Amino acid sequence: MHELVIKNGTLVTPLAVVSADVAVDGERIAAVESSMRGCREIDATGLLLFPGVIDAHVHMALPVAGTRSSDDFLSGTQAAACGGVTTIVDFTVGIPERPIPQAIEARLAADPAISHVAAVHHETTTGRLNDLAALGRLCKSRGVTLLLDAVSSFGGEELAGEDWNLGALAGTANKCLHGVAGLAFVLAPVPAWERVAGPAGDSVYLHLGSYYQGQHGDGFAPFTLPVQLALALDAALDELADGGGWQARRQVYRERAARIHATLLAGGVAPLLPDGASSAVLRAYRLPAGLTYEALHDRLKADGFIIYAGQGDLAREIFRISPMGDIRPADLDRLCGLLADSLRADPRPVVAP
Repeated sequence: MHELVIKNGTLVTPLAVVSADVAVDGERIAAVESSMRGCREIDATGLLLFPGVIDAHVHMALPVAGTRSSDDFLSGTQAAACGGVTTIVDFTVGIPERPIPQAIEARLAADPAISHVAAVHHETTTGRLNDLAALGRLCKSRGVTLLLDAVSSFGGEELAGEDWNLGALAGTANKCLHGVAGLAFVLAPVPAWERVAGPAGDSVYLHLGSYYQGQHGDGFAPFTLPVQLALALDAALDELADGGGWQARRQVYRERAARIHATLLAGGVAPLLPDGASSAVLRAYRLPAGLTYEALHDRLKADGFIIYAGQGDLAREIFRISPMGDIRPADLDRLCGLLADSLRADPRPVVAP
């Protein structure tokens, strides 16, 4: 028998709206089923139940434009709880006077109850490589778990798990690993997987615990995996190891990126970010006056090379280029030659900002 059962309500989940009971033990949702009994029961007939709502984007006590957002962590989480929200994800904003690591440090100091910090390692919108070493040290010193989006950095940039107090990271088979797109993964210490063991609950396909239990139990995943993608990832990991690991791959990326960078500077193209801010994996450049992204893209594509457009407000201002993949010296020579030819009409050398 459960400590508390909320009965006869209409349950709203990410997957469906159903009639079910919600059992609570130790202030946590223990089960979502029908006809459960509890030491204490609440009749929710005619009411909507939102079990464990997560508000994934809030700003608590955020300094902005010379003022501060109205809710602090105490009043904001009280209001959230009244609306059925049990977890919030607070966002910080970096400014030149206080970069992101310092902003997060102030957040952690303001609320010692914060348990996790989530971050993106490599932002492919601009090519920025965030200072995870500083953020990781901060998480380590305060005993806060770091959750990392390493989709565009795993295999090509440094990841210091223990030093950064890294609790879990998400990656992909393609990008820096050179596998085939379509297969993602999460890496975490064994105790973290043990904490998510148990029934899938409302989410089946996205319940990571089911995948882990199957993989380390009977060897089967809850769903049929794309075997060809898994075999391609296995081969890609062997290739990475045989080639010297992530350190060697990063060095190759850096050398290729430096060659492309010099070619673009000579052609009058300025980088979007200052020196040292970009990753080895991808860089963004400003389109010179008179040259559209479409024109540059189509010229390069006709000879077998693909660049990326900017996104959002940057769509008409920048292009992005990456040195990932099986690029041979002759390919790089040809690419740099094509870039120089495409930019020759506006040959103004620029100095990186």
